[in-house]
Amino acid sequence: MSESKPLFSNIAIILAVSAFMSVILAVATMKWWLLASLYPILFVLFTSRFLIREPVLSIQRTLDRELVLEGEDIEVKIRVHNAGSTLNLVLVSDFVPEGLELLEGNPSHLMSLKPGETREFRYRVGTKRGMWAFEKVQVDVMDPLGLFTWKQVIPVRNYLTALPEVTWIKRVELRAIRTRPTPGHVPSKMIGEGMNFHGLREYVPGDAMRKINWKATARHARLISNEYEAEKRADVIIVVDSREVNALGGRVNALDYSARVAASIAHYVLQVGNRVGLISLGGVPRWVHPDHGSKHFLRIAYALSSLRPRGKEPFDFLIRNFVNVYLTPGAQIIIVTPFLDESVAKGVKILKRSGFRVIVVSPSPISIESQIVEGGKEVSLASKILELERNTLMRKMAEDAEVYDWDIKRPLKAILGGMKIG
Repeated sequence: MSESKPLFSNIAIILAVSAFMSVILAVATMKWWLLASLYPILFVLFTSRFLIREPVLSIQRTLDRELVLEGEDIEVKIRVHNAGSTLNLVLVSDFVPEGLELLEGNPSHLMSLKPGETREFRYRVGTKRGMWAFEKVQVDVMDPLGLFTWKQVIPVRNYLTALPEVTWIKRVELRAIRTRPTPGHVPSKMIGEGMNFHGLREYVPGDAMRKINWKATARHARLISNEYEAEKRADVIIVVDSREVNALGGRVNALDYSARVAASIAHYVLQVGNRVGLISLGGVPRWVHPDHGSKHFLRIAYALSSLRPRGKEPFDFLIRNFVNVYLTPGAQIIIVTPFLDESVAKGVKILKRSGFRVIVVSPSPISIESQIVEGGKEVSLASKILELERNTLMRKMAEDAEVYDWDIKRPLKAILGGMKIG
């Protein structure tokens, strides 16, 4: 249902107050001829009021794309059709979701519309990670004298999803405590088909020619074959710290950077044929069960797009409550967090004691804040102190996990490309 109501302009209010004051003055002074000044004022007010009618408009909004990667821009087109009488002055204003950046054009447009006429206008916005709802358009129809405005808010709904940016990784070593029997890219302790060299053994009829080690054969004067570690499929669980502390930063906050890390790791793990799951800890937990395939990547990307900084619970409290519910025994755990409090290190210790191998990737909150805070001696000194404190905590956490600290000024590929998952 659209909201529609006529409103007085400032000029109309001034005229109405003037008329009222004329009546008061006439009564107070008994000079009834002052009432004659009411006629032109009342004539203008009533004429303007009856000249304006409730608009009969249909409005359509079109987005040129409804699914994008964060940072890409989209074009928004507004189409206005007048199914009523002539409208001389119409201001059409689209409500742009807070968080999207206007790049080109104007979401408000002043126009006149004849009966049956259709007008269009366009503008462009830049996107950031998230799910965005365009929900309504406001129409202000003004009478020719500018005394009255008929305000109408029309629900027009469109939805935009901006997926987190993905960094392509060429090769990461994947290892887990337990593997699944289906083929994948995680070396296991079992001997079989794979690419990682394990050792030598005597040739067995049926061995492929490419497995024969000719140097060892010449040395031992008998056929010798290479053995390789079988590559099996392992579960990788990505745990994203989405608590309220992740709101730090500017237009792109700490959670946005964490989402990029999580999306990039998930994309790589799925590309090499392994299963990956996702859990966000903060507010209401989001859980995506481990699976594989390109459709599963979209499930994870959509889940990452929906995350907002929520909740103030300590990280170790959340881990303790959800580790036995969501985490697959023996899986590789990758925690993505800006590491802003000691509860993260406590949570990592809980996971290690539960038998999990843990990797922590941490978008540096200091480098994130430096993007928006102007430098100075005091700011520089405070940053160095915070960095020393954080590094001390990270060294302590490194006793229980493999830790990667990401200065966001560096390409993410430089960090993830050197990871050994397991």
